[in-house]
Amino acid sequence: VDTSVEGVYRIVYTVSDAAGNVQTAESMVEIILILVENYPGWRAFLNDWEGTAGELVVANGELNLNLTAINAYAGWNIQVIQDGTSLYDMADNTGNIMFEEGKTYRVTFDAKATVAGEIKLAIGHAGGGWTPYHESAMTAITTEMATYTFTFTLDDEAADYSVPAQFKIELGALFGGQTAPQSFTLDNVKIEVQEGEDFVATDLIFNGTMDDQPVLNTYDLPEWRAFANNWEGGAAIIEGQDGVLAFIATGINAYQSWTMQVIQDATALTGAPDNTGHMAMVEGKTYRVTFDAKATMPGDIKLAIGHGVDGWVPYFESEMTAITSEWATYTFTFTLDNAEADYSVPAQFKIELGNLLNGKTPPQTFYLDNVLIEVMEGEAYIDAELIVNGTMDGVPAVAPAWVGYGLTVESTVENVTITYADTPAQWWNNNAQLPIDFDGTKNAIKFVFTGVSGHTYLFKVEGNGQAKEVPLLADGTEQEITIELNMLTEAQRDGLNLIIIFVQTEGASGVVVVNHFEYAMVEEEPAAPTWTGYGVTVDDTETNVSITYANTPAAWWNNNAQLAVYNFDGTKTSISFTFTGVNGHEYMFKIEGGGAAIEGSMVADGTEQVKVLDLSGLTEAQRDGLNLIVIFAMTEGSSGTVVVNDWVYGE
Repeated sequence: VDTSVEGVYRIVYTVSDAAGNVQTAESMVEIILILVENYPGWRAFLNDWEGTAGELVVANGELNLNLTAINAYAGWNIQVIQDGTSLYDMADNTGNIMFEEGKTYRVTFDAKATVAGEIKLAIGHAGGGWTPYHESAMTAITTEMATYTFTFTLDDEAADYSVPAQFKIELGALFGGQTAPQSFTLDNVKIEVQEGEDFVATDLIFNGTMDDQPVLNTYDLPEWRAFANNWEGGAAIIEGQDGVLAFIATGINAYQSWTMQVIQDATALTGAPDNTGHMAMVEGKTYRVTFDAKATMPGDIKLAIGHGVDGWVPYFESEMTAITSEWATYTFTFTLDNAEADYSVPAQFKIELGNLLNGKTPPQTFYLDNVLIEVMEGEAYIDAELIVNGTMDGVPAVAPAWVGYGLTVESTVENVTITYADTPAQWWNNNAQLPIDFDGTKNAIKFVFTGVSGHTYLFKVEGNGQAKEVPLLADGTEQEITIELNMLTEAQRDGLNLIIIFVQTEGASGVVVVNHFEYAMVEEEPAAPTWTGYGVTVDDTETNVSITYANTPAAWWNNNAQLAVYNFDGTKTSISFTFTGVNGHEYMFKIEGGGAAIEGSMVADGTEQVKVLDLSGLTEAQRDGLNLIVIFAMTEGSSGTVVVNDWVYGE
């Protein structure tokens, strides 16, 4: 079997025994080639024409640049780089990171080297010569692993920040004059952006944790097609990326909205003539379209539904709709009530991207997921079954496997063995994860496990904004735990895609063996959600929760209590909390879900108080998606207890 060539291969097996008996069998194996991002997403630049030599190696979750020969006289002579070249095999020095002008960013990473010296962080692009977005001062590192932080604002009025940037760490000054072998070690690279007073995570760095197996799978999505005005220089492809559609524009000459599009129609689905529709819509019916989207740059998109027979005939065209680089859900409702329209012609589904991409430097990417068209029947919307593969499913490049973070995992076909040591106070940072494709027709998931007596384990399933978790104290024998999901809809359960297992007992060391899990059906009423504490302790009763906190850190948002919310009533425009806190301590109350979030703080006076969160700024659909309440103690260094009664909807 040639695994480098796609095709179906016939394999014949022949066995014989000492008596001369011969038996044959055969099977068919299909080889499908799947493209994945270059792994681990990083590359080394060396002035090899002048004698410097080395290689990048991932070991123990760290990236190591191992130099076997050195002739470095300038910082740029030796570099560790992430860019479009390392990720996608694009032309040399092609950037991949989309920054926004005026934003403030924070870069952090852990690093060490075999010698002490100085390094330099360099972010910018090489189009027409090197253009820096940020270059740090020379920064001293040592032979001990340490964390380095760099903060900068993109505020140079003369700079064009629309060009995708490269991420570089220059090492020439560190190793100049040194004798090989030498090495540089890098881990936990991340870029955060400032939103308000906080820095929040971005996805600008791929595989900053230096995982030792690929994490992004790509595949074909034959149900969808890209339109680009290629006769005028536009070029684009569509591919699936871990359950998401990616429209990658590699050439851009977009001057009108229609010049770049994501389309589903009979042309894509069956190979019918260009612009043949496939959606049979009914005159007089009201439809609701929803999808999740983001892009590598902010801008405007347009939803267009109609047919292209004898020219474009719109059934519905939205206003220009703003999207950002963060996932959000977009909803459009319309009624087919134009008396002059002929709705009997099957329609195409299009998202126009020309305005979004106009004037941008390629490559740029638009991401799409969870496309759904519903039709109103009575007072409810139901799936109209007009979209094919709106969840962007595809064939994964590798079978799902358990991955450990802060602990080790050993997986077999029968079970997974999770070994942990000195569980930290922030236990949630250490966990084992397994991607899944949940069967939404089932309403529970069961685990059979054997843990260390006296250790508490938390089992969690999550995905697409939904999550449910259940803790259990192990007794040293084989036990069963069930996570009931009958409070979620079938569609929400279909979106569950990740199992996570935690050890909650601080300081604990040991092994937990999870024999298997299975989807199941439970008949009883769904269990009421329970509070979970992260860096705080919670005492949950039928009427309230007591949240006890100690020595609240400066990064207070890392410590909080969380409560899952199911089937939030989006017709309500506020919720309220009745609480009693410590006089002078400030508390933050937050509700979030589906990409929306509302929060507000209040300083306690030691008596019973009420905090109201006004949700009227959200749409009813956004409020329907709210699914998590979070409470924080904000006062640095504070210790105490806040008692919060059950939350209620406002009037």
